[in-house]
Amino acid sequence: MENRSYYYLIAGLPDLVLDQRKLPFPVAAFCDELKTHLHPEDYALSDYLLRAADNENLLNFLMKTDKPRNELGRIPEDTLQEALRDPSVLPGYMQPLVRAFEAKEPLWPGMSWENQLAWLYYDHAIEAPNEFLRQWFAYDRDLRNILAAISARRNQLSMEGQLIGEYHLTTALRNSHARDFGLGPAYAYVERLIQWENNNWLERELAIDAMRWNFIEELNAFHYFDIEVVLGYLIKLMLLERWVHLDQSDGHETFQRLLQQLIHSEQLSNALT
Repeated sequence: MENRSYYYLIAGLPDLVLDQRKLPFPVAAFCDELKTHLHPEDYALSDYLLRAADNENLLNFLMKTDKPRNELGRIPEDTLQEALRDPSVLPGYMQPLVRAFEAKEPLWPGMSWENQLAWLYYDHAIEAPNEFLRQWFAYDRDLRNILAAISARRNQLSMEGQLIGEYHLTTALRNSHARDFGLGPAYAYVERLIQWENNNWLERELAIDAMRWNFIEELNAFHYFDIEVVLGYLIKLMLLERWVHLDQSDGHETFQRLLQQLIHSEQLSNALT
């Protein structure tokens, strides 16, 4: 894929910080702008990130949860309806899940439908035609799996059905009895994740998102005006939008007090370095 530069677009983007109180613009509005400014091949890369919303909508549709539609999803409701008759109208990685769900024959017995779809999604995304996306999804899958393993161990649950994918990390998580699962220097952040398991949900989630934020900055340390910067900005905006919504729903003063405590704590400082 050709390496294109987007000087005007990137130079005009406002800075983002994880603790800011307001979004400069909603994720949906940013994506509309991207469609205008990006080459079609580069714009198509954003689909890999927004498919998480489509996954959510697909699961809600199949399981008849009546939850509100995630408007970041790009698959229309009528296409989901049609997929019950013809799964080929969906992205390729979704099709086996729909067929399995309709046949009531899980792809991986003992695993939730959500985790089964996540497995298919990450396998698909890690093959994206962009190195930034491949590294991002590999990192996010690893992080998700380690967190699932820590939680399962703490609650004395089986690892089966909890881990996404079949590769060296999931093998180690299933088989190791070491405190850090024998992951050692290759996953130096594991010890921090284990310690954060004792924190309340809000503290833990914020610290983990700070890790994600920092990883994006590391990936793009030597990128300036290319699609990698745009994709990284989109991920950050999605993370930030989540926290702004939590701020609004959980009470502004309580949330901000906790947020400021975390930002100035040694724990979060370690997460950002």
